[in-house]
Amino acid sequence: MLQLRSLFFTALLGFMLVTPAASQSTDVVGQLSLHLQGGISTDPQGFDVFRETTFGSATAIGGGFTYVIYENVAVRGDFHYAPKTGREECCSAQAPGDGQGVVLPANPGAVSEDVDLNRKYFGASVLIRFPMGGAVPYLKLGGGFIDIKRDAASYQYDFAEFGAQLGGGVSLPLGDSPVSFFADVVEWVYARTGSGEGSQYDTLVSAGLSYAFIR
Repeated sequence: MLQLRSLFFTALLGFMLVTPAASQSTDVVGQLSLHLQGGISTDPQGFDVFRETTFGSATAIGGGFTYVIYENVAVRGDFHYAPKTGREECCSAQAPGDGQGVVLPANPGAVSEDVDLNRKYFGASVLIRFPMGGAVPYLKLGGGFIDIKRDAASYQYDFAEFGAQLGGGVSLPLGDSPVSFFADVVEWVYARTGSGEGSQYDTLVSAGLSYAFIR
């Protein structure tokens, strides 16, 4: 996933440098668009620092709006929902042997169960846009909060963490229609105050369609 992010941002930066920034924009100041998107969220491995839980990447879906304030500046509000089921194997759930062929009782504190970890990202950001006639690359800077809900038989929680988001993407209009295709990569950074120590880094890779109401 780290290599994917690096390749994406390298390609985006190269595209911005080789295309004349003075090209006329196809967007209109005051344009409002709504969008739907889908993609993946990275593995929240290490989120429960005191639990031995394996998750994997999660499917992420969502939507939002974008409003163009100036040709090079827009604001965006968006939402992502990334549910994921993992597996916790804690504290030697298997009954060990004593080396003499005698099976000992399993650790009474052992845990072996499925875990649902649902993450909801609520974001507000500023888009620094680089209109290039057709394609519009952009950088995304903002913040928001992440609602994290863990549901399992032995251990549950539901709380919100405030965080920052940084990323970039590109939007491509589909001909003369008000519909555009976009793709972006966004990194969310937030503290694990509710479940441990340190910072959490979640990467959201998304693609979707937007519809502009004002052109």
